[in-house]
Amino acid sequence: RRIDSVALDRDATLRALAAMIDGMLEEHGVARGDVIGVGLSIPAFFIAGGRQVNAPEPLRDWSLVDLEPVVSAALGLPVTIQNNATAAAIGENLLGVGRWARSFCYLDFGYGFGSGVILDGKPYTGRHGNAGEITFSVPGVNPASRPALRYLLEALQALSVPVATIAQLRQSFDPAWPGVAAWMEGVKPALDQIVNVLAGLFDPDAIVFGGELPPALGRALIDNASFWDREHR
Repeated sequence: RRIDSVALDRDATLRALAAMIDGMLEEHGVARGDVIGVGLSIPAFFIAGGRQVNAPEPLRDWSLVDLEPVVSAALGLPVTIQNNATAAAIGENLLGVGRWARSFCYLDFGYGFGSGVILDGKPYTGRHGNAGEITFSVPGVNPASRPALRYLLEALQALSVPVATIAQLRQSFDPAWPGVAAWMEGVKPALDQIVNVLAGLFDPDAIVFGGELPPALGRALIDNASFWDREHR
């Protein structure tokens, strides 16, 4: 199910999610007592030993609180919270390249940018839950040099392309839009660095370009990526 019109504040979102869950259980004849729990993914950096998150500005209402008991109380179910890039990598592991790749890195392109890591068929989250925060490998002088779709959206809007959200960008993407080629060249240095760092650190079977990337843009970014191979004896 998808909810497009929920306000960004936490309470309104949780009320909408609780109503959605109740409707799904009733529709499919599932007793609430038979539900094991809820997995919640959020684009955020874990802090306070993994009990709190520091999320992007639009999700500030979800930040700096102990989310697990808050969400569990609102939904009436046990809750496990995971970074959205790792959650996406888990889904890819179950239904995508994980069917043939035991180890891969998943690049999560969305409003922000992150990555998830699957090693030997299992998600690797690191000591604090922040494994895959590969953006830290890119110098932060110009945030727009990161391959986050928020900056592509802003560039398109500045050129009067009629896209208002990341979801709309994915749905109606046109490679010929003004600003697309310039954005790709602008993020190429950072993306090349990220791809090569992941390849060198983890030696994976694959690097997946995922998240909310329009497929045509994903293919173009892959074609534009460079591996820094060097000759060896």
